[in-house]
Amino acid sequence: MTHDLATATPDDLMEAVTVIGTMKRLIDGILAAATKRADHLHEQNGGDPTEDLLRNKGRTSGRQARKQAARTKTAKALPKVGQTLENGTANTENIDTLTSALGGLTPNELDELKKHDQELADKARTEPPENYRKTIRKKITDIRKDAGQTIFDQQKANSRASTGKQSDTGMYYLTALYDPERGTSIQQAINSKTRAIARRDGTKDKPLEITDNLRAQALYELIMDGTKFHDINLAANKPRTNHPSTRNGHTSPHTGHRTSHTVSRVPSITLINDIRTYQHGPHHNTVSETWSGVPLPPQSLARLACDANIHEVVIGLNGLPINVGRDYRSVTDAQRRALRALYDSCPLSGIDFTDCEIHHIHYWENGGPTNLNNLIPISRRWHHLVHDDGWTLTMNPDRSLILRRPDKTIYKQIPPPKPLVEPETKADRSNLGRRKASA
Repeated sequence: MTHDLATATPDDLMEAVTVIGTMKRLIDGILAAATKRADHLHEQNGGDPTEDLLRNKGRTSGRQARKQAARTKTAKALPKVGQTLENGTANTENIDTLTSALGGLTPNELDELKKHDQELADKARTEPPENYRKTIRKKITDIRKDAGQTIFDQQKANSRASTGKQSDTGMYYLTALYDPERGTSIQQAINSKTRAIARRDGTKDKPLEITDNLRAQALYELIMDGTKFHDINLAANKPRTNHPSTRNGHTSPHTGHRTSHTVSRVPSITLINDIRTYQHGPHHNTVSETWSGVPLPPQSLARLACDANIHEVVIGLNGLPINVGRDYRSVTDAQRRALRALYDSCPLSGIDFTDCEIHHIHYWENGGPTNLNNLIPISRRWHHLVHDDGWTLTMNPDRSLILRRPDKTIYKQIPPPKPLVEPETKADRSNLGRRKASA
């Protein structure tokens, strides 16, 4: 490896980053072993408190010292995971994700998770942080006897919202923290409104680029629309005693108040759920999650589905959507639902689907259709690299991908998306890949 990174070639940089990553994991492992020993000595009244030792001698911040001490607790609770940390083979970020998750478990739930120690250790070595986070969430949901209802109730109780004004800029801010059910409803309402504004204020062939500024306008219009709707109802309910009539939007002879028409609003959210759970309830391989991949109790799905339009996305045995939709430049809502049923994240980077842009494999400008067999969700960064920096992305009939550098050499090959739920019975195989999305 060259020591002069200022003159390094791409191969040199690749080697350097690989070596640096390996060294960092090894150092984290040595620190974990030292912390484990310090913790043991302290328990035996033979050493300083572990966090004090890390702060005073290791010159780390209190936050980093607490994080390192917490990793040690995880290593004790899950010895196989601890071994991967100490020998430098685990991604330390994965260990931190697992550590954070352990803090919300009951003793019984932790005992159940310990049974998966080896599996969690193996995946801590091999999975990128985005995937490992989903693995942990799914594993914890599976071991909860109430299919995630307890943690969902806690999330709802912890929801918060606040508004304020920045004194230095004069700008107003809104901050909110919601449970997955209400959070995904708000998120998708903003996303849907943003796309509508992009089409409305753009041109027929080129909608406006989706930006945070456009999302701010979408949130504003949603709130103002809701306020106008509420004001209309208030006005409609003012007393008008000299116009007695019947119930169809006129004054009630019994109350003297004007009654308004009932407006039914269908929930505009999308949930990903396998057909078996939807029809028969939770099972070992249940999939029940929000659009952005956050687990949601099946009970919430059942409640929301009572008043929702149900759109079924059927995936064939080869993992390909049976229907490909219409040929528009802008992706339709039905196509977006189908893509989310196939992918929960960008296949190139692991970024959540919510933050992806839909890319035409065969460019629209070059005659490519807006059909599902020509569409893939990718992160904004990769969308820019493919469109503007000469990178090439091709997709095979089975939806496996080949990503090539500007010099046309292969950078990465990505296998096709896996079935949502592996079949367990003959009946399940007949419905393999069938996914429901409520919207």
